[in-house]
Amino acid sequence: MREWPDMVGDLQQHICLKKIYGQCVVVGVYDVHWLHEMHMMAPLLLSLMNEKCGEGAVVSVRFTLVQRREPRDEKKSGVVQEPVEKPAVVQDRMGARHHQALGGVKDEQLKDALQKFFNRCVE
Repeated sequence: MREWPDMVGDLQQHICLKKIYGQCVVVGVYDVHWLHEMHMMAPLLLSLMNEKCGEGAVVSVRFTLVQRREPRDEKKSGVVQEPVEKPAVVQDRMGARHHQALGGVKDEQLKDALQKFFNRCVE
């Protein structure tokens, strides 16, 4: 499906085309959170595919969790990118509701863990 990059656009960083079985398209998803999102977006993706490939060309879309592959050109060149270290300071991106919910938590370790979790969810 040559039109795949145009169909999914920026979603390519989260998904990949795995297989096509007749009128069923199997989409690989790199993260469990995006797996849920893609299930919610399935009708939109289905209509985009039918718009590009012809009405009725795709009847169903299935999603599966897959591991992200490194780009081939990096493997050939031998260049290995070092992971970028995140700053030790955690930015507070929580809203007022999250702060209010954490206000009732007495255990400081639990409060800290929940705050980090909330911030990761918002990233």
